[in-house]
Amino acid sequence: MTRRYDPTVDALYIAFRAIAPGEATRSRELDERRRVDLNNAGEILGVEILSLAQDGIDLSGVPRANEIRALLRERAPFLRPTCASAR
Repeated sequence: MTRRYDPTVDALYIAFRAIAPGEATRSRELDERRRVDLNNAGEILGVEILSLAQDGIDLSGVPRANEIRALLRERAPFLRPTCASAR
C-alpha cells in the first residue's frame, strides 16, 4: 500500500497495490471529497480524498479504513483522520 499527497491540489491518494495504466476502469464516489477506484472485477484499487487541509480525513464508509489509518500513522503522521469513527 502506498500513499501520495499532492499539496498543490490538497489531495491524498492511497493505492492498495501497484495499479497498471488503464486498470482503474470504474470509480465510486462516496461524496464530493472521496472516491474509490475499482478494476473491471470490482477489486478496490485505491481511494482519493480531497480538501485535506480544510476538512481533514474522514474515513467513515471508506473501504479498508483500518489499513489506511495504520498507513497514515506510520508514514504520514501529519495527515490524521479527523472524525471520531475513523480513530
